[in-house]
Amino acid sequence: MLRRAEAQSLASLARSLATLRTDAQLGPPTSRLFLLRALQTCLDPELPYPADARADTWLQQLRANLDLDAVAESHPDQDNIGSLDDLADLCQLRNLKLQDLAQGEQVLGKVLVTTYHSAKGREFNTVILPGLLEEIIPYDVNDRGRWRRPTETERAEQRRTFYVALTRAESTLHLIVGPGYYTRNGYWRSSGPSDFVVEMAERLSPTTNQA
Repeated sequence: MLRRAEAQSLASLARSLATLRTDAQLGPPTSRLFLLRALQTCLDPELPYPADARADTWLQQLRANLDLDAVAESHPDQDNIGSLDDLADLCQLRNLKLQDLAQGEQVLGKVLVTTYHSAKGREFNTVILPGLLEEIIPYDVNDRGRWRRPTETERAEQRRTFYVALTRAESTLHLIVGPGYYTRNGYWRSSGPSDFVVEMAERLSPTTNQA
């Protein structure tokens, strides 16, 4: 059972944005209250936006006031770079209004299937992560037609993405592992459980810690 996520306060959003700016190695804001005031202007203006106002116009103002393009460009999570443009294109393509963005998402009594990246920024009561096997999570990289293990940098990025998936769960998290898997061609790969899961189990096991 999933539920609608509660809206964050302006102060909470300002702290999150400050963290993103720090991760992107951007300079500090001009004043301690800069981010909070900029968010106040964009999200809670003195004159409320009409519900039927164009979403892309509002998004353009949000990007400019909060310098979101610079944050996305410099942030180590490179998936952020195209997200703003993708959202702007979607707003224009579907002629979305502000009320369309503000209505949120609610999925009750259903299973929502999504990718790790698409789940970013969302929360669910229960999360199930299948296929936690070596060569899948972390996954092998196709390099000029040949599969290889990820480099340390690639592995670190995959670990961050895996962390995003883990932290989508508000109440219950199910991790599904196994001894291996069948390839699309029907070959059995005895890869074993994901190293990410094994590392978690070792860190959380009292017996292992005492040893």
